[in-house]
Amino acid sequence: MTRNQIHGKRFEDFVKGCGLFPGSSDGGRSATASFDIEAKFDKRLDLPTSIKSTGGNTVELADARRFWAISQTHRMIVGRYSQNGNRKIFAEVHEFVITIEHLVALKGDVSFEVVQDFHNGLLLNHFPVGMHVEARQWAKGRQSELLSANTNIKLHPKIDSKSQRRLQCSVSLEVLIELCDVTGNYTVYTESVGDFPLPFLLISDARQFGE
Repeated sequence: MTRNQIHGKRFEDFVKGCGLFPGSSDGGRSATASFDIEAKFDKRLDLPTSIKSTGGNTVELADARRFWAISQTHRMIVGRYSQNGNRKIFAEVHEFVITIEHLVALKGDVSFEVVQDFHNGLLLNHFPVGMHVEARQWAKGRQSELLSANTNIKLHPKIDSKSQRRLQCSVSLEVLIELCDVTGNYTVYTESVGDFPLPFLLISDARQFGE
């Protein structure tokens, strides 16, 4: 895990320990688990939960294939922070219950097969180390082909000069709020989350981006 990702893991630990999901902080799970908190720890709705954090309006959903493979109602908790010096201040925590209908609306007419083919086309067997420029050109062309697609999810190829070749995705916080609020599946916390008051402060420098 890079330094840029540590704040997300610490916010995840904060949510697990806030009292809303008793026992979840002690529950061991693999790094490839589909959700951050299993449904058995949710005494209210019996839903698995995904935990995200953002410093703006973009919610990173990580691996695109993994998100497209989700086909069940689940909860997403998004902590939104502002940066003040070396502190991240989480003043808002957004909770979404994302139903099957919401997933359909988010993914639109982009299928799992399209996403999988995009991801597979980036891999090292097509663009070995040293061919990152060509990989980026190919990915740019593939993105252009998908501009007319009806979807609320943005696809982000991650390609570096070494061995990184993967497809991630994101959604705007505004889209999630608009989609879930109209169905009564959205809550925003500004005073407290579980047993802990907000804002939640975390010592963490501003994110730095590499090439």
